[in-house]
Amino acid sequence: MKYLLATNAYSNPDLLEKCITSWPKGINNLDTAVFLDGFYYQKIFKDLFDKKILEQNVNHVIKPDVPTHLGCSGGWNVLIRHCFDKLNYDYIIVVGSDTCFKPGFVEAFIRDLETIKPDFAVGQDTMFNCWTMNRNCYEKIGLWDENFFPAYFEDGDYHCRIKLSDIVMKNVGDSGLFEHFGSATIKTNNERNNTNHLTFVKNEAYFKKKWLISGNWDADYKTPFNNPNMKINEWYPDEPEWSIKRKIWKDLEDRLNR
Repeated sequence: MKYLLATNAYSNPDLLEKCITSWPKGINNLDTAVFLDGFYYQKIFKDLFDKKILEQNVNHVIKPDVPTHLGCSGGWNVLIRHCFDKLNYDYIIVVGSDTCFKPGFVEAFIRDLETIKPDFAVGQDTMFNCWTMNRNCYEKIGLWDENFFPAYFEDGDYHCRIKLSDIVMKNVGDSGLFEHFGSATIKTNNERNNTNHLTFVKNEAYFKKKWLISGNWDADYKTPFNNPNMKINEWYPDEPEWSIKRKIWKDLEDRLNR
């Protein structure tokens, strides 16, 4: 089997460098990719380009067709399409850019995938900071819902959709070899942290509207928004959700990058 290890990065080049330089080299069936998200990706990641750190550590550097902030779900969707539509990998392994590996993590992760052969799996105790899917999951569950922007609750949404399908989610890998720096991208400054609070509340409300969760992260609805005409692998841009959240973040980034 052939694997694509990937991350998407919006800010904090220091963490991105730490992340990708922790990825193993020399695994024959493993390629790597980074999607650079955001309005100002050329400015933010300039040093990584100048020092050829990206070029030396990843096989595919994916730049936005239109340099707009896509958020967590949007960035993951770019990577998924790259993996399964453009190329032909068996699995995509996605990690947060605020993570790093200790030696042996990826090898243990892949060993479990080849033994268990899940359609979808989460790294042991990584809380969706490291997850993987194959083409079957992509076709059955679909892309991540980009109405959750820029981050938070997209993982709960995908979890609900998986639990309403015949796909079983597994835990794989060795959590002792994985390090997560805890929403470090959001916490880079107070303005970004405060802005995140605004969209976090909106994402939570959208999530509850979509699934009416009463407990244990099991969806009360059997279809999105309790709409019998909607399938679990479908989502559509909700214009108020889509435009309001993106305007909030664009205004912030325009101020920070003047």
